[in-house]
Amino acid sequence: MSRQHSPLRLRGHHLLCTGLFVGEGYSDTFSVNMSRIVRMLKEENVMLELVCGTDEICGACPKTACEEADSSENREKTEVCDLPSVKKKDQKLLANLGLDRSPQDTYRNIIRIVRERLTESMFQECCGDCSWNKKGLCSYEKYMKNIED
Repeated sequence: MSRQHSPLRLRGHHLLCTGLFVGEGYSDTFSVNMSRIVRMLKEENVMLELVCGTDEICGACPKTACEEADSSENREKTEVCDLPSVKKKDQKLLANLGLDRSPQDTYRNIIRIVRERLTESMFQECCGDCSWNKKGLCSYEKYMKNIED
């Protein structure tokens, strides 16, 4: 199906992840999927639907969080992508960037808006506790350099 007719679902904070991806991921399957999506975003003028929830990147994510309970049979596995804290991160970033009111546009137009509006404090608020940030793989400066025209 052509992306012109079916927008790629991309969650808010993944606007930052796609600009910083260097080939490392949670699993080989995740890395292959992320590489494919990043390449598509950069090479094509992809129409995006910005969301605060799971997207095509999340589909290959192997991470789950165990909700603790009294017994193992009552323990629920929750996809990390579905945690309220992750959805809240998306909502806050999109609102701070003014992208929460018009969630569909091309990747290039959205990244142009991000480049104009993203501040270092917004970046840190969204990414400060991320394991990739803590490993030194991403920073506000790297992101801004990576998304230059």
